[in-house]
Amino acid sequence: MRRCSRVVMGFLNVITLAFSIFQIIDSLITDAHPKNKKQCYNHSTGVILMISIFLLMTSLIGLMSSCGKSNRALGMIYLSVVLISTIVAITSTVFISVELPKASANSTWQKSQDGNWIKEFSPLLRQALVNDKKWFLIKTCLVDIDLCHGFRNHSSHSHSPWREDFHYLELGCCVPPKRCDFLQENETKSGNVYYEEEDGECKKWSKIKNGECYDCDSCKAGYLAKIQRDWRADIGMFIGVIVLLIVATFLSCYLFIKDRLDNRRIQGSHTNV
Repeated sequence: MRRCSRVVMGFLNVITLAFSIFQIIDSLITDAHPKNKKQCYNHSTGVILMISIFLLMTSLIGLMSSCGKSNRALGMIYLSVVLISTIVAITSTVFISVELPKASANSTWQKSQDGNWIKEFSPLLRQALVNDKKWFLIKTCLVDIDLCHGFRNHSSHSHSPWREDFHYLELGCCVPPKRCDFLQENETKSGNVYYEEEDGECKKWSKIKNGECYDCDSCKAGYLAKIQRDWRADIGMFIGVIVLLIVATFLSCYLFIKDRLDNRRIQGSHTNV
C-alpha cells in the first residue's frame, strides 16, 4: 500500500509540475505582449505567475517526498502546503458557485434587459471581482486594446472567435442598455431619445460621444458575465483539480503518518537494545 501510494503521489506531482511549467511559460508570453486581449481577463498575470511558481516548488518537494523515506520536516512542509491549497481551492469554488447567478450568462443578460444587469450579480461578488482597484486595471486594458473598435470591426462576423470570447464585454461596454431607450445614430455615436432622469447609468451613457462606456455598471456586468460563462464551461476542470488535491492530501497524510510510526518503532527498538 505504501509503495503504491508513493507511485501515485509521484504521478500526481509530475502532472502538477508539467502544468505549472506550462502556466509559467504562458504567463511570460502574455506579459511579453502588452496588448494581448487575454490580459484583460487574466489581468493579474503576475499573481498567476506567482501561483505557478508556488505549484512548481510544491511539486518538486512532493517528488522528493515520494521518492523514498523523506525527513520529517520535508514531509510536514508538503502536507501543510497541500492541505492549505485544498482548503483554499474548495472555499474559492464554493464561493464562486454560490455567488454566481444560477442561470446561464445569456439567460441572465436576457432577464436584465428591462432592469439593471449589474444587480443580477451579488454585491459580494462585485466587491471581490470588480472593486475600484481591480476595475481600474481591467478598464485600462480594455481601453488599450480598443475593445469597442474591435466590436465595430467584427460586427459582421457574429460567430468569430474574437466576438465569442468578448461577446458580453462588448454588450456591456459598447452598447447602451435597452432600458435607456437610446438609438444608435451610427457606429461611433449614440443619440438619446429619452431616459429616466433618476437612472444614473443612463445619464452616463447620455454623455458618451464615442459609443463606449468603460466606467458604466453595464461594462462591469459584461465582465462578470464573461466570468460566469467561462466558469460554467470550466467547472469540470476545477472539480478535477479539487479531487486531485484531496487525493494528494490523503496520500501525503497517510505516508507522513506511516513514516512517523516507522521512526518511532525504530527508536523504540534502539531503546530496548
